[in-house]
Amino acid sequence: MSLQELFAGRNVDLAASQARMRGLMAQEGLPYGERTHTYNSRLAQELGAWAVSQEGGEAIHEALFQAYFVGKKNIGEIDTLVELAASVGLSADAARQVLGTRRTRALVDADWQRARTLTNSVIPQEAS
Repeated sequence: MSLQELFAGRNVDLAASQARMRGLMAQEGLPYGERTHTYNSRLAQELGAWAVSQEGGEAIHEALFQAYFVGKKNIGEIDTLVELAASVGLSADAARQVLGTRRTRALVDADWQRARTLTNSVIPQEAS
């Protein structure tokens, strides 16, 4: 989805948001490209959950960051993710199999649930 579509009708100054993000990234010494689209990162998270169990797999996180925030790649596409896995020395065939079977789905679900729990403990829900 384009960022224009995502923020349509939300009274968001896209140029100002991009400038703010660029500034925050620069403060941390991180590269940042001019993104025009946002992509569903769920499969990338599932790939990451598998990759860290593989020798050298931690490198997938940097590759995903670079692909999304700098390279403007769609990290929601299996072929893109398989290519990224191979680029850091992971088996392309194994990565495709993991993504095809969604073998690490439960691990990511558990991470999301933990994030919700932590968020709710920090930001209490308003009483009804």
